[in-house]
Amino acid sequence: MIKEFNKIRKLISQSHYEFTEHAYDGMAQDFLEEEEVITAIKNGFITKKQRDLHKEAPFVYTILGESDTGVWVYVAGKIIENELKIFKIITAKEDKS
Repeated sequence: MIKEFNKIRKLISQSHYEFTEHAYDGMAQDFLEEEEVITAIKNGFITKKQRDLHKEAPFVYTILGESDTGVWVYVAGKIIENELKIFKIITAKEDKS
């Protein structure tokens, strides 16, 4: 999964990502900002890889990472390969465990 995570980090560093409305809803509930989520992805690691049931991409990745504010964040997303390759952030929630 290191190869896939390097792809995700590269897409994030090139600003090739988008947030879904569902991700924004989860972020609002936990008072998370976009930059906290992005930093958590950059600092994190993949905790789970599963098939994408919506078949938009082969896999959905769950990432756990620490934000720049010290908050631990779970992010679920997938690599979408269309005209422009992006990392689509589906869910972003504070890790409260």
